[in-house]
Amino acid sequence: MLSSSSAICGGLIQSLLRLSDDWIANAQSCGNKEFEDCTKTYRAWHKEILNAFKYGLTNGPTEGFNNKIKVLKRSSYGIRNFKRFRTRILHCTS
Repeated sequence: MLSSSSAICGGLIQSLLRLSDDWIANAQSCGNKEFEDCTKTYRAWHKEILNAFKYGLTNGPTEGFNNKIKVLKRSSYGIRNFKRFRTRILHCTS
């Protein structure tokens, strides 16, 4: 069962790679500047984009944690003592 599902996923990834390569070729040849910029970005981040689909990992939890700290920082306007502010962050995020 596991080998058949991994073969399906491998085939799906290969199909997606072919489709993305075809799209990039079409986007570069269409003459649209925005598409050309998009293809440059895709080529620069190609490996990272594929790894996101392959492993299913994101930095979403880290971004959410950082956002929570930023919200606390805005609502704690006026706290001058860094140690107290740090304690508040630890209390609210644990």
